[in-house]
Amino acid sequence: MAAPSVFLRDGRKNYYTSIEGGVYSTGHADQYSATLVAKHMKEVGIEAYRQGKRALGDYLCDLIETHLEYLEEVDGRDQVHLRKKRTHLMKPVTDGVFKKLKEVRKQAFEPWWKSLSCGPKTRNEYMTSWNVFLDWLVYEGKLDENPIKGKVRRARVIKSERKKRRAFSENEIRRLLGVAGDHELLYLVAYVTGARNGELKQLLWSDVQEVAQEPRIVLRAESTKNGKARTLYLTHEAAAMLAHARDRARTRFVFPSMPSHHTVNRHIELAGIAKETDEGIACFHSLRHTFTTTIAKMTKDARLAQRMADHADITTTQGYLHTEQSEHAAVMTGYPSVRTNLDSERAVRRAVEAGQTGQIVSNEVPVMSNENGTQMTANESLSAVSSTLVQGREIMEPGGIEPPCRDSQQDASTSVVIRLFST
Repeated sequence: MAAPSVFLRDGRKNYYTSIEGGVYSTGHADQYSATLVAKHMKEVGIEAYRQGKRALGDYLCDLIETHLEYLEEVDGRDQVHLRKKRTHLMKPVTDGVFKKLKEVRKQAFEPWWKSLSCGPKTRNEYMTSWNVFLDWLVYEGKLDENPIKGKVRRARVIKSERKKRRAFSENEIRRLLGVAGDHELLYLVAYVTGARNGELKQLLWSDVQEVAQEPRIVLRAESTKNGKARTLYLTHEAAAMLAHARDRARTRFVFPSMPSHHTVNRHIELAGIAKETDEGIACFHSLRHTFTTTIAKMTKDARLAQRMADHADITTTQGYLHTEQSEHAAVMTGYPSVRTNLDSERAVRRAVEAGQTGQIVSNEVPVMSNENGTQMTANESLSAVSSTLVQGREIMEPGGIEPPCRDSQQDASTSVVIRLFST
């Protein structure tokens, strides 16, 4: 479609265009921008253009709340998702970056987005929330186009920058529970079930069956990460603590208050646990790593650990399996030795070579050890291994392989070795 012509009117700084017999202002003093607006006005019609322009004056707070209602009623999003989206969308509004829809532009959004103190992955989540919101406004006819889509480059996330989590040792778990206070039950349930923070946050007392023969909790589909319900079994120790907590419960939530990252870090410090080691960092999610590692060690079955941790892929489970330094040391105590009888074997080899070449063996009598650690001379060692080197008055090659020929010359050299053995 050819763009309609634009022109200036006497005493006016903005360009005008003529569409369907009427003359309308483009609102731009730049001819190129005015031409683009005139083209758009002709495509959508004057009334639709005016309606969209009025929407630009709407306050973002009202539009955001309408968008969240749409996500809840039409898309069926849960409260956890809505709270996260509200945080992402309202932050630039509360920061004063923009308050009306017409102020949302790349020039304002990009500097604010880059100034966020969070990591690149979280910044990308902010951008995703805003792109979804602005695309929805286009769908609703309040925007002609998304003003930031394809114009702001997403942050680059380097996997090596992501800090790995580690598992707690059994002793560290005891110390952590000892200083956890009101959060002791939460830490214990997370340790024995491997449930995620968000899943435990939505756990209701109606989901807990602590007095059953096989005590367990049931995670509802709307509370799990993959949207599928699953059952997690409890230890009798955790079940007893849950039964006691139910008697004192005041809300329908098992854990009405969840510890912040600061609180978890304070508990880790009070317990004397190293926050970061070569294996990774310690945090609340380390309880899930500990659960997966413990299951794998107890059962020697990585597939079972995968299913109990609710991982879709075994490679994800492998990242949750950890070892301790004490286990490394225990393995090395049984590591096979390659120097056992190495000195005695060298002495035997020199003696055999000397007998074959007719060289004179030194009068020195070296002392060496046998497999049991008993000290003996070279002669005694040669006598002890003569049955393996000389069979039927024939010399055997290293490894017990017979030489290719058995002539008289070889028999003569064999006699020399035998005399050496008997010396």
